[in-house]
Amino acid sequence: MSSRSRPIAGRCTNSAKGQFDDDRQFDGIVEFAGVERFIDTPVKRYSSGMHVRLGFAVAAHLSLDILVVDEVLAVGDAAFQKTCLNKMSDVATSGQTVLFVSHSM
Repeated sequence: MSSRSRPIAGRCTNSAKGQFDDDRQFDGIVEFAGVERFIDTPVKRYSSGMHVRLGFAVAAHLSLDILVVDEVLAVGDAAFQKTCLNKMSDVATSGQTVLFVSHSM
């Protein structure tokens, strides 16, 4: 099943479903994750980095009180890492809490 036919695999959690507007946010999520070229590719063919990109993009586009980020910056190129840091900054500036978890110090 591709990302297009399976709109972002369960939205991370069932509790997020009510806060997600498929029609308006789908394109933004796909663009943020950088998977436009692969949107019709079966998800099982995605690399682990593509899964993480897509997962972060979904979480970052939800209206949550707390955004928990676990090692998202360990994957992807420098441009994606910068995009993630900017998004986390935007989320924090909007009054939401960002909890960044790292396994290396």
